Formats: sequence, C-alpha cells, structure tokens
Amino acid sequence: NSYFYDNSTERNNGGAVSLSCSVELNNCLFDNNTAPSGGALHLHVTALTTAEINRTTFRANTTVDNKDGGGAVFIYGDETNSQCKFTNCVFDQNKITHEGSDIGGGALSVQNINLKLMNCTFYANSIASSFGGALFIRKDPDFGKSTSIVNCIFWENTAPSTGQTPFSQEIHISDYSVPTVSNTCIRGLDNAIYTGQGNFADDPIFEDLSTQPPDLRLKGHSPCIDNGSDIGAPLVDITNKPRDNRPDVGAYEY
Repeated sequence: NSYFYDNSTERNNGGAVSLSCSVELNNCLFDNNTAPSGGALHLHVTALTTAEINRTTFRANTTVDNKDGGGAVFIYGDETNSQCKFTNCVFDQNKITHEGSDIGGGALSVQNINLKLMNCTFYANSIASSFGGALFIRKDPDFGKSTSIVNCIFWENTAPSTGQTPFSQEIHISDYSVPTVSNTCIRGLDNAIYTGQGNFADDPIFEDLSTQPPDLRLKGHSPCIDNGSDIGAPLVDITNKPRDNRPDVGAYEY
C-alpha cells in the first residue's frame, strides 16, 4: 500500500527501491522514478531469497544508462533456483532512453532468474535501442532458468530492433531458453518460438487509451474476457475484484 513517486538516483540502481533480500510488494504504485538501471526497482535474488510482487503498478519510470536495462524493474539472480513472481501487475509507459545500448526491457529486465508472470498487463513501454520493448530476459546457459507467462497482455510496446527476438518488439529472450507462454495476448505472436497454448494476437480492446494514465480495463467485447487459464490464477484482480473460474487475461477482471 505504498506510493513511490518522482524519486531518482544518478549513480546507483533503483530510482525508488534497491534491495538484496526477500521482498514482497502488495498494492503499490511506482510512478515517474528514474535511475541508471531499474528505473523504479532494482532487486538481487539468491537461492535463499524470493521476490513476489502483487497488485502493483509501474508507470512512467525511466532508465537512463546502458547498465542492466529495465525501464521500471531490473532483477538478477546468481543461484540456480532464484525465484521471482509478478501477479496482477501493470507496466505502462516505462522506458529506456539511452541510445546505443544492447540491454533491453522497456518495462522489465531480468537476468538468471526463474521468472513467472501471472495476469500482468504491459502497455506502451519502450526502449530507444536494442530489444524487448516490454520484457528482456538474459540467461546464463549454466543456470537453466525457466520463464512462465500466463494470462498476460503485451500490447503496443516498442523497440527499434527485433533481430531473432521471439515476440517481435514486445519480448526478447536469450537463445538459452524457450519460454512457456499460455493464454496470453501478444502483439506480433506469429512465428514466435515457445511452448504453451491458448495464446492470441487480437487487440485486447482496452477501456480508454486517450486518458492519462490510460484506462487499461477491458471493454465488454474484449477477446481477453473469459480467455485465461484458471490453473494457479489469482482469486482477485489488481483492484481486488474477484475472479471466477474463467478468469480474464490481463491485470483487470471485467
């Protein structure tokens, strides 16, 4: 229940918060924070620590250097079972402004982490150069990390480079892993390399993108309604609204 607004650091990482310990964040807002890496949040996770972020919004945060990326969040691990999970989170309008960088993730950048994204919405995040307008994942082949993305939306995130990235401008994952992606709406899904089913590339039809911040709730004719998986799905959405046994895709339940 915390609000982190307009914080910045010029030399360190994490414009609002930087931690190397177990962390659980619930119902928080990170807005307009700036740092060289992890514009809002910078986390180091080990085998003895975990990171769980629930019902939290990351909005308009900025990374200004080419260190580790992550316009809103950068997380790294150094153990084979380092774990991080985001549930019912929104990432909108975060960005990396540094040009000439090979590090990406306009919203989120992770390194050597077992990552799970459940019912999250990524919208209009961007990067000035490199890959992964929304999400950038780097993995050491010796760590064998897994990536699981379930019931999420990736829409209108932009990156100038696509290369071999598996999901066009939205997501870049290193060659050392194939993500498991299920019941997720991703722009540019065609020809992506992943395991999982129930994915689609139709416009999620948000309530109102002309407002600031954009209203990322779903309209009544959204293809995301009742299209999620109920396996491991949260019981409520980002606003604490109950979800039924046919959950919607994204952070908001219609």
